[in-house]
Amino acid sequence: TRAISGLLRMGGGDDITLQQVSHEAGKPETFEPYLENLVTAIRAMCPDAKLCFQETWEYEYCSTHGGFPMYDKDCNKMFECVKNTCRAAAEKYDLILIPSGEVIHEVKKTPEFDSEHGGQSLYRDAFHMHLVYGRYLLACVWYKTLCKKSPVGCSFIPTDGECNADLLPVIQQIANNYVIK
Repeated sequence: TRAISGLLRMGGGDDITLQQVSHEAGKPETFEPYLENLVTAIRAMCPDAKLCFQETWEYEYCSTHGGFPMYDKDCNKMFECVKNTCRAAAEKYDLILIPSGEVIHEVKKTPEFDSEHGGQSLYRDAFHMHLVYGRYLLACVWYKTLCKKSPVGCSFIPTDGECNADLLPVIQQIANNYVIK
């Protein structure tokens, strides 16, 4: 917390984003009292900042991450737990929810990104986002959520790694159409 308070004293920010580590994000008991303390401190030091909470994501079906067994190695179970816990935290503390996990869950249902059935994986190691497609998806979600603008038609094509630009409109469209309920 010393590092956080030092950064906030240096100027804070317009938007400040919080999140729980992915494997703990579906466990409500891991949030308190830490999230309350962070939100209280940040609001005291940066009263004009918009506070956001990023919803993390389920792991890929083949993940060997040590935290995956907490969800019985079930992607859908992890998704539901993370979604419910993150939504509850965002609502409790009046935080802007960045629905990364929900959009990832939806994109994974498309044939293009259904890795279990031959589609492109959104992951690079079954739990971190792929350096091209996964990170591009996250950027679209953040852009739509924070800027309230459509990512559809964005001409940016990632250059770090091989990128099939034909897959990007699928990501843009789902990120754009996703409505926080």
